[in-house]
Amino acid sequence: MTHTRRAVGAIALAWAAMTACFSEGDVTFGPEDDDTIQFGTILASTNTSGSAPDADGYKVRLDEGRIEPIDVNGLVTFSSVKPGTYNVTLSDYAANCLISGSNPVPILLQTDSLRQAHFDLVCN
Repeated sequence: MTHTRRAVGAIALAWAAMTACFSEGDVTFGPEDDDTIQFGTILASTNTSGSAPDADGYKVRLDEGRIEPIDVNGLVTFSSVKPGTYNVTLSDYAANCLISGSNPVPILLQTDSLRQAHFDLVCN
């Protein structure tokens, strides 16, 4: 019986200490607080050369989710991205444009980091 009381007391003390560290806004209690989840930023950029650039720009996509328009010589910022592995894909470029390099560009994003996916295009 004494061991049971001690165990219950230890559990209650641990619970009280743990809950004192968190507020209602913490990730464990609600989605608005990012105390325990850190984010990173991914920049997507384009550089277009050639005699016939795409008139209406392109689209850049972060995996299967976020899609943003980007100018032919532009920059798009994907902020508040959770750490992980992502593919940044350029699309909607004209048939006369060729991408030099990888498409998609694989990105390994770590906490509080900034990574860039750059696309060079030649449009003739």
